[in-house]
Amino acid sequence: MKNKIPIEKARQIAEAFMDYLKLKYVKRMAIAGSVRRGEQYVGDIEIIIEIQNGYHHIFQSLIKQLIAIGIIEPGPPNKGCINPPLGPRYYRLKYRGVKIDLFVVYPPAQWGIIYTIRTGPAEHSKYLMIRAKKLGYTIKNGQLLKNGKPIPVPDEYTFYKLLGYKKVPPPSQRR
Repeated sequence: MKNKIPIEKARQIAEAFMDYLKLKYVKRMAIAGSVRRGEQYVGDIEIIIEIQNGYHHIFQSLIKQLIAIGIIEPGPPNKGCINPPLGPRYYRLKYRGVKIDLFVVYPPAQWGIIYTIRTGPAEHSKYLMIRAKKLGYTIKNGQLLKNGKPIPVPDEYTFYKLLGYKKVPPPSQRR
């Protein structure tokens, strides 16, 4: 359990962090990853946020301001990189000593794809990507395409339905 925290603490930290992001231009926001799946202990927190078109630059400024005043800090860089990712689609941050991976649904990305894939776990997400490919879909920049044309995926249900599922498996049962 190296650097893992109990799920209750992770939820509290995620909700406190999300309070800073609850602004009028935010369409929706949700916790994903191991916290959403209900893992007993988690190593990081994944949050998905969708911003209204035209407000992404304001959102980026908000993140920079939160860093500047010390509320959050840039998280550790990805392997092989010098700097941590800081937008526009992905931010690696630290809040209250916990790594936060913040994924922004930034056009052309769609909520249903990002939320499903980021909920995981990784093996399940890989399986969905393979299934999508076998059905003739391509996923690029968080967008589902069929023959090069975008397919709307506003939620998880739509994504699973397009992949041939009759219902969405609960996050805790995804393996």
